[in-house]
Amino acid sequence: MWLVNRNANSELANQLSTAHIEQAKAAIKALSEYFNRDDIENERFDSQSVYHLVIHYRNQIEESKNRMSTDRNRLHSQVQGLRIKALASEREGVQVLLEQGKIEWRMAARLRQYINYSETVLIMDYQDEN
Repeated sequence: MWLVNRNANSELANQLSTAHIEQAKAAIKALSEYFNRDDIENERFDSQSVYHLVIHYRNQIEESKNRMSTDRNRLHSQVQGLRIKALASEREGVQVLLEQGKIEWRMAARLRQYINYSETVLIMDYQDEN
């Protein structure tokens, strides 16, 4: 089995999780079809063991789904953090340009208004998610 560094390549990790989900679904389906056949003596099998095997596959499905969801949430958090840092950098850039005399107070005020608007949108998006 391949070991995947989730931080290095989340697309590959998501594909691997999807493959695990499909593999587990196929295993459950194959078990169900096998035990529903007429030529199989179901009494030969320990029903508790079969039940635990199906539960094992269902747990694999849930773990893979949770892992994919966690990866998406982590990625979204990282993007939000970068947006916040970008806004801070924009503010700092406006201040530097103003102090160097490259822009006037009026232009700095308008740029800060745009930055404030972007920050408001970011906050509203965050509130809508939670």
